[in-house]
Amino acid sequence: MRYVLNHALLVLLSSFVFLLFASLAIEAQVERAPVPPLLDLILSTLRPTPGNCGLLLGFDTDVSKDADSYAQFYDYTSKQSTKPATNRTIFLTRIFGKVAVSAELDFIASPQKNGFIFLGQSRYFEPKPRVHNAYLSEFERPDSTTKLFGYDYTRIWRTTRISNVAAASRNTYDRTKSEIDLRFRRAKEKEWEQNITDYQKIGYVGNGFYVRDGFWSQITGGASFFNAVELSEIVSLTNVRVSENLDSWYSRKHIVEVFRSAFNKNHRNGKDAKYNDEDALWTEWKERLQGRFDETPTFTLERMKGQTHLIGRLLVPGNAERSFMATADFGNAPKKLITYDNPSLDFGALKQLYPGLIDYFVSPNQNTVFLLTDKELIGIDVESRSEIFRETHAIEFNKVVMVDWSVGGYVGRWARVLKNRGRPKTS
Repeated sequence: MRYVLNHALLVLLSSFVFLLFASLAIEAQVERAPVPPLLDLILSTLRPTPGNCGLLLGFDTDVSKDADSYAQFYDYTSKQSTKPATNRTIFLTRIFGKVAVSAELDFIASPQKNGFIFLGQSRYFEPKPRVHNAYLSEFERPDSTTKLFGYDYTRIWRTTRISNVAAASRNTYDRTKSEIDLRFRRAKEKEWEQNITDYQKIGYVGNGFYVRDGFWSQITGGASFFNAVELSEIVSLTNVRVSENLDSWYSRKHIVEVFRSAFNKNHRNGKDAKYNDEDALWTEWKERLQGRFDETPTFTLERMKGQTHLIGRLLVPGNAERSFMATADFGNAPKKLITYDNPSLDFGALKQLYPGLIDYFVSPNQNTVFLLTDKELIGIDVESRSEIFRETHAIEFNKVVMVDWSVGGYVGRWARVLKNRGRPKTS
């Protein structure tokens, strides 16, 4: 009996082995799709190693006219009474070869050394002025696009608990209203307390800090009656202070050279050259850089062709009432600010293969490249040079404001923190 059973098992095992080798032989005869030579060349510098990885992307999704600068108010654009979510986070994971969007959130989820910090915008808007102003009301005619309003304030909230997101947003909303109420009570000419915008947004989130950008403006009768100033500062997320002073990262000589080059490119030799016969603007820049004014050159971070660049900023007076934020590209951000950035790939060549390409992201183990196009998220396996993921997205955004990677066991940990949290309502 034992012999019969052993014989039967041997026959079954032999059949299984035969079928396995037969299937492998058939698979070997099936031709793989040829790898485009250009893609093979682009990825040839990468050295992939096996392992799980996860890409966490944060977006600025406020595509209203407020999101850029105060300049839109020259056109008398009326305010939006409500806005959709103004930030977005997605978590793309590759676990045991399978790629998926493991989490989507309507705020920023930033991994820090002691856990996640969650950030977003909270807006307080008064669509009507508190006190009538006869002079300003002259501009609000039925045939005009001008719409007077009271206050439009946007503030950044943050919390270390994902379950506390809605409460953090609401608390910030309440504090903002209290701030405005105090301003109004102290105002001596209350009829002029209207058409005031104080806008803050998340410019970039890094390890231990985020960049807070924005502007303050007040319309008092048109382009000739318009006060405004742009804002940019570094906000620490930990006990370690990150200097926002550009002098902390580069020599003063180098700063002046980079700003001079930007001035020559964008003004003296650029499309605006006809308006810059005199070097008045450059004189202002140079005087400020030489320390003759109180304002200090600061910076923000921006994604450019797959790399994170440091963008120097300098507040320059436009006239007696307005200022402008002059910018200059200082190249790849210092390692102290961005500990991991992509290996450099040929962005132009990638864009030939993927015409809508906006950004690319290479995993630390270099086995996966994710592409962000204007319409799709695409995953490429570096070893086989093949697409392993392609999904249409509907993310309307200004720019990417956060890039973070997890590898190994951290992929699953991040997914568990962020997954199935839905999109909680925020003010």
